[in-house]
Amino acid sequence: MRKAFGIIITLCMLAMFPAAVFADTTEDIANSKRPKVLLNGEAIAFNQEPYVKDGITMAPARTLLESLGFNVGWNEETKQLAGFKYGTELRFSLDQKIATINNAAYQLPKPVHMLDGEVYIPLRFTAEADGRSVSWQASEETVEITTKEMKNIRIALRMSEAQSETDTMELVKQLSKHLEENNKISVQWEHIPADYYQEKLNLMIAAGDMADLSYTPDITIFPLDLLSSITWKLDSHITKYSALNKLSEQAVEEVRAVYNDLYAIPKIASSIDASFPVANEHWLDRLGLVAPKTMDELYTVMEMFASYDPDANGKKDTYGLTGYIDKNSLGTLAWVEHVFNENASRYELKDGKLVDLAASEGTRKALQWLTKAYAEGLIDPEVFVLTKAAATKGFKDGKAGFLAMKLAEAAEAEMDSKQQFKPLISLKSSDSAQAVTGAQSAYQGAYIVSSLSKKEKLDGALEMMNALHTIANDQKQDDQLRHFAKEITGTSEVKLDNASKAIKERYNQIAEARELIAAKPLLETQLYAKLDNQQRSLKYQLDEEMLQLKVKVIMGAATIDQWDQYISNLQKNNDYVSIMDAFSKK
Repeated sequence: MRKAFGIIITLCMLAMFPAAVFADTTEDIANSKRPKVLLNGEAIAFNQEPYVKDGITMAPARTLLESLGFNVGWNEETKQLAGFKYGTELRFSLDQKIATINNAAYQLPKPVHMLDGEVYIPLRFTAEADGRSVSWQASEETVEITTKEMKNIRIALRMSEAQSETDTMELVKQLSKHLEENNKISVQWEHIPADYYQEKLNLMIAAGDMADLSYTPDITIFPLDLLSSITWKLDSHITKYSALNKLSEQAVEEVRAVYNDLYAIPKIASSIDASFPVANEHWLDRLGLVAPKTMDELYTVMEMFASYDPDANGKKDTYGLTGYIDKNSLGTLAWVEHVFNENASRYELKDGKLVDLAASEGTRKALQWLTKAYAEGLIDPEVFVLTKAAATKGFKDGKAGFLAMKLAEAAEAEMDSKQQFKPLISLKSSDSAQAVTGAQSAYQGAYIVSSLSKKEKLDGALEMMNALHTIANDQKQDDQLRHFAKEITGTSEVKLDNASKAIKERYNQIAEARELIAAKPLLETQLYAKLDNQQRSLKYQLDEEMLQLKVKVIMGAATIDQWDQYISNLQKNNDYVSIMDAFSKK
């Protein structure tokens, strides 16, 4: 705020005085030095000569900016000149000593001025704003502008389950070329399969072989003493990068809340683009069915999908629902719990106290619903061993009629198959219950910068992430490249980049309808901030035990009575009680 106030005062003062008070006069310029300007050893051919006055080199703006790779524009009405290139936007106003770099205001050593029809700007300021080095060779009266050395950055990424390795490598090649040409960043990509990504990352950390920049699906697994010893704290570093400064405030606060300081760059997501059931619309039409609105209606549709040959192949080889599970949750089956609990989160504040909905009647009903559907052959029997890629392929190939997917994933799947899909807007546990839709945290993992690397690696990693966010939000950029950048950085919008116009229109309508229903989920990352390292470890153990029992109940290997007994014992467990007490503290 103090900086912004200072800028306002400066601008007001500049407006009070005529430009001549600050600008070099024609006589001053005539008596000044006329230096040669070299860019990486080659002379820049100016239409009019630069000059040096009071130790400041002023140069014709258009030639200088274009030599540095900027596109240049002039606004006659505002008397403002602008230079644009990926990641950098410079603006200069005639007769002013203020310029902006990516909308941040900076004081110039001399005012911008016009000479014989050419706008003159300070050379050093402009070149350094573009990340170049500037030196003055007095004996030769030469200004040397040099491009800084290529930054080499190593990044560890979780491989997308939705793309083939061949497609990924082609996109990596294109993105690498763009970063080298526009940002002087050479990237060494380490794509690690999703199935064992976290284990691989943990091994790299233990071996002291961290990448300069690493994606972590869940930053809360790292105790603060470990995280602070292996990563840079970013609060004071991230502010000078314009695109990173525009990250979702909600996502940034979720990451910061875990450790009070910002140790990672969040990968952001649409809060409504969470996994929620998507129906095979061709099957609905073929059997004369409408999209279900309650869990009873959904069950009936699943029965029809499993029994009445919806793909018309003359075989009884289809299921009502397929999916896959995560390590600590029911994954694409978790929405069943959310619907019966009328809440998209596991935890809920009731009368000022935090309640674990895993112990609720809603979760019990959800398990009974799933157990019955599994026993009657409505759920793909391989649901507990399938990967995301396998479940998605099965859904696209017509193996099952429902799969919980994000809107963006459903749009991609529809484009890549002969099916037409219908994402459900919401579901109710009964006619009188509250409608629930897909809702999630705006934080979907994060990127940590290794403090084992030198300071220049930190700068390079942040420059790289800033460039990726710039590409992801550049509507003029190649669609595939922009979409790939969004896969890496995330986006607060529903990602429908590659979808056809018809699909975009349908899915955007669904997204708008979900916006009216979705309630902001209680953020578990903020709860974890209240736990000490031992409690976090215990929490993961308890969650793993709970998931194992849920799977057994659904498969019929354990009874619902055993679940009830487990919950009764859990609520008496000292470790669990201490965790819930910590969660409830303000």
